[in-house]
Amino acid sequence: MSELRRNPLTHEWVVIASTRGARPREYAPPSTSPRRPRRRARCPFCPGNEHMTPPTILELPGPAGAAWTVRVVENAFPALTTPATRGRVASSALLRAVPSQGVHEVVIECPEHNRETADREPAEVRLALEACRARYASLAAAPGVAYVSVFKNRGRTAGASLEYPHSQIVALPIVPPAVRRRSEIAAAHRVRTGRCLMCDVVAGEAKDGRRVVRDSGGFVTLVPYAPEFPGEMWLVPRAHVPSFAAASEGDLGALAGALVDAAVRLRDRLGDPDFNCAVHSPASDEQDAAHHHWYVQMSARTTTLAGAELATGLRVNPEAPEDTAVRLRGC
Repeated sequence: MSELRRNPLTHEWVVIASTRGARPREYAPPSTSPRRPRRRARCPFCPGNEHMTPPTILELPGPAGAAWTVRVVENAFPALTTPATRGRVASSALLRAVPSQGVHEVVIECPEHNRETADREPAEVRLALEACRARYASLAAAPGVAYVSVFKNRGRTAGASLEYPHSQIVALPIVPPAVRRRSEIAAAHRVRTGRCLMCDVVAGEAKDGRRVVRDSGGFVTLVPYAPEFPGEMWLVPRAHVPSFAAASEGDLGALAGALVDAAVRLRDRLGDPDFNCAVHSPASDEQDAAHHHWYVQMSARTTTLAGAELATGLRVNPEAPEDTAVRLRGC
């Protein structure tokens, strides 16, 4: 059966076309990359090569014998620059442009080249999350910053240029339209019902149960009702907290466990596909807005865009999310 389903958070439509091809072919094949070493001599993120990166912005110390556990540095090849590149920016009534002033940082998640999320203990992942939260909070409060994005690209097809485990943080001078749209939808829901939209989504999914992958009490991992990719998961805190900046130590610990669990499921049950993670949190001017509820979206790169998606703007997902959840749960 094929369906059009609407994402309740964005109101974007997704085509669920479970008749398209045999399921095993829809997933990325198991990784055939050679086993990675613990350290590479020419890798700029490996311990001992700190001189190969821009200066350290934040560093969490390591255990005995290790210089650090997590480092944050400026991106050597930033999408945005601080200060903005000098020079006139052409603009008109139809063709608008502003200087690309902003911040682009890299979070080096651990001191080992070959230890991805699925290979680490939750306590190790929590340290990287602490660094991300600290930099997010600082940048969201900085003058001229309208929105801060925290994300991770794991693997070539997910956009990563280096294999070393790392995340990125981008501070923008504008609020992306998709972010404003999510905020408007959530705000309208709160005005209409008096409740948080994400809280209602989580409550409904927990009651239904078919798309829930894991519920630790602190975090719920679920396959969304209208996912763009097979293997897409939302990792949502049970506690109603608007912004990632306000996440508690308990929240970060629960998220670390949920991230490790989700990464292991992708590796062991969906053939170890590349994936993206993104923290969805409000714009800088809405950090305390009650209609917001921060969460993490993990998108496995199990399919690619084709003609239908490019022509219509609609994502086509070849597997029903209920079936994806069964695969991820292993039952």
